[in-house]
Amino acid sequence: MGPPRSLPIFFSNPDFTYVDTFVHPRITSGAFRICLEALYREATVGHDAQMSAVRIGKPEAPTYAFAERVLASQLPDALAGARFNAIYAIGDNPLSDVCGANAAGPPWRSILVRTGVFAPHDGAANDATHPAAHVVDDVAAAIALVFELEASALSRA
Repeated sequence: MGPPRSLPIFFSNPDFTYVDTFVHPRITSGAFRICLEALYREATVGHDAQMSAVRIGKPEAPTYAFAERVLASQLPDALAGARFNAIYAIGDNPLSDVCGANAAGPPWRSILVRTGVFAPHDGAANDATHPAAHVVDDVAAAIALVFELEASALSRA
C-alpha cells in the first residue's frame, strides 16, 4: 500500500484567535488547521505525507490582489485604469490584517486598532513582529485618520 493521498483542505480564515465580549480570546479555524495538520502527521508517520492546506483570506496575497481588482472595478469609466494612491487596511490583528497589508505593499497602508486581538497589556505602541503604519484606539479613529491623511495628500497635490 502506497502513501496516503491528500486532498486539499481550504481554510478561509487563518487567524488563530479572535476577540469578542467573552473574557478570553476564542480560537478559530487557524487553530483548527494546526490541530488537523498535527493529527495528519501523526496518522501518516513513515509515509512522508503532508496535508494539503490551502489558506484563503488575510494575510494571503491573493486576497489583497482580489480586493484591489474589486475596488478598481467600482471606479467610474472616466477613471478606468487609474492607480490608487492608497488603500487603507484597518484591522485589529497584526498577524493577519497588518501582515497582509504590509506584505501587499503600496498602495496598501496598514492601520492597527486597539479594540480586539491587539490590546497590549505591556503598553506597546505597535506590534513588534508586524508593525502597522499607523496605530489608533478604534475604528472611528482609524476613519478619522484616513480622512486626515487624504486631506493632507490633496493639499500637497
